Amino acid sequence: TITLNQPTGIVLDADNYLFIVDYNNNRIVGSGPNGFRCLVGCSGSSGSASNQLSYPYTLSFDSYGNIFVTDFGNNRIQKFTFLNNTLDPSHNQPKLYQNASWNPNASTFANSITVGSNSWAIFVNTNNTIYVAGDSNSLIQIWSNNSINPTQTIQGGSLYPFSIFVTINDDIYVDNGGLNYRVDKWTLNGNTSVPVMHVRISCYGLFVDTTGTLYCSMLNHHQVVKRWLNDNSSIVTITAGNGTAGNTSSMLDGPCGIYVNTNFDLYVADYNNNRIQLFQSGEINGITVAGAESLNTTITLNGPTGIVLDADNYLFIVEYLNSRIVGSGLNG
Repeated sequence: TITLNQPTGIVLDADNYLFIVDYNNNRIVGSGPNGFRCLVGCSGSSGSASNQLSYPYTLSFDSYGNIFVTDFGNNRIQKFTFLNNTLDPSHNQPKLYQNASWNPNASTFANSITVGSNSWAIFVNTNNTIYVAGDSNSLIQIWSNNSINPTQTIQGGSLYPFSIFVTINDDIYVDNGGLNYRVDKWTLNGNTSVPVMHVRISCYGLFVDTTGTLYCSMLNHHQVVKRWLNDNSSIVTITAGNGTAGNTSSMLDGPCGIYVNTNFDLYVADYNNNRIQLFQSGEINGITVAGAESLNTTITLNGPTGIVLDADNYLFIVEYLNSRIVGSGLNG
């Protein structure tokens, strides 16, 4: 189930799922159809910030599902609002038939004349609008309605962005960590941005989950961090990796592409370890689901940099050093 450290409070919801005050771990954990996960106080340390607890003792629900906690070490009562207004995913998860195949001969959608040199960052939303953040030209270019040319260009984007993510309401999040140590949010109809997350280095992967939590993978710092965008606090917490390169279950070595499913499980393309790591919600130890030392025989990877999942949760992986894309399916 889950490791606890002196639990002090417990309640059950209408479906008999458990919600536990984990006193010495300064957090609230809950069970569900997919097992236990951390709900609040998931930073791993005691504190007084809005997303932290210090020796919580009891909890109670109100009729709306909000959680009230006696935060003993901070001499306060904390209310955690139930997020029942989660958003639909903005990214595509196509339903593919068994043994789906693609034409091995590609057509060039955009060349260097259009996007400049060394473009890393692309995103396609559920309306099939395509977004590209240029590495050398500081432009965010947008193709909509199956256009063969950009239908919109946003000037003054980030220099050398490695990642881009667009939410269901058309907010555009772009890596600006290499020069300015932040992630910027752009609007579809404007040429100004606002910083939404402060980071230590470039984000080689960006993702916004259905609760509005922004994730950033920092290749050179060997960790994935996150920040809830609906909070006035600018606190960034670590969700995977400890900042030191390594190949154990709790470590990463050059994380690149990331993906968060609707259960809030985090998939990481662990570049230098040649593997894909799955960090289930609230867990600090990952499970290798593809590549080196995976529990089941999968495939040998060489420098994976990108990952997405389809509607059946099959993996599709960009393998940088082998210059190919590989995918999983019913038969492996």
